[in-house]
Amino acid sequence: VCLTEATTQHLLHAGNRTELNDQLWTDFGTIPRTGYTLFKSVMGGVSWGEPSDGLMQLPPIYFIIFLVYISFTLFAFLNVITGFFCENAIEVAEQDRELVIQEQMAHKAKYLAEFKRLFLNMDQDQSGELTYDELSDVMQSEEVRAYFKHLH
Repeated sequence: VCLTEATTQHLLHAGNRTELNDQLWTDFGTIPRTGYTLFKSVMGGVSWGEPSDGLMQLPPIYFIIFLVYISFTLFAFLNVITGFFCENAIEVAEQDRELVIQEQMAHKAKYLAEFKRLFLNMDQDQSGELTYDELSDVMQSEEVRAYFKHLH
């Protein structure tokens, strides 16, 4: 509203019609035109430097207001976009973390079952206890050594 008011006051007092005055009227002559110009300036429909050329005819405060508006809007927009992507990245990382934990738990159960089977097979007399001699005999096997190397 202040940009439109300043533009109309300037154009009412300007005696001659110039290209910059015409551009100023096109960009900021009415409230809808001002809103449209501000929207285009922020969204890339027009470089913000083009409408600011007309504002240079007004007192410097209006150019500063325009720059503050552009800066604030762009930084706010970028902040929202950055927040959105960060939130998504955190959610994906959390899902990955949960997946890794589930995989580790599944592997743990698998390894425990394998070790149980391995030690039951090592217990040659089926006593439920593994003696040093039984362990020594089994450790001579290439298959068992290869299995333990695989675990490393």
